[in-house]
Amino acid sequence: MKSIAEHLRDVLTEEGMTYAWRGRPDELLEAYQRTGGKVSHPFNRLDAVISAARKSPLFEPHGYIKCCDCHGVRETYHRVYVLKGCSPQDEIEARR
Repeated sequence: MKSIAEHLRDVLTEEGMTYAWRGRPDELLEAYQRTGGKVSHPFNRLDAVISAARKSPLFEPHGYIKCCDCHGVRETYHRVYVLKGCSPQDEIEARR
């Protein structure tokens, strides 16, 4: 049985992506759904996948992305996790 991090790696490679963060919920939720997890709230599912990436040797931290809430009032920083051996720049160059 694959772990959440392994499923996340599979989803990212299928989509041609190299990094994950909370601002990409579709990929995170797809990875969680493939594991058959039991957490019901989507925010908790996102947290579970990000936590799995943080603890996994398949991913490494690569800085933060600064975001605002839906009202543009509160700023928050989201950690970015990159597949080992890749960089976010690889994804940008592949899309050109």
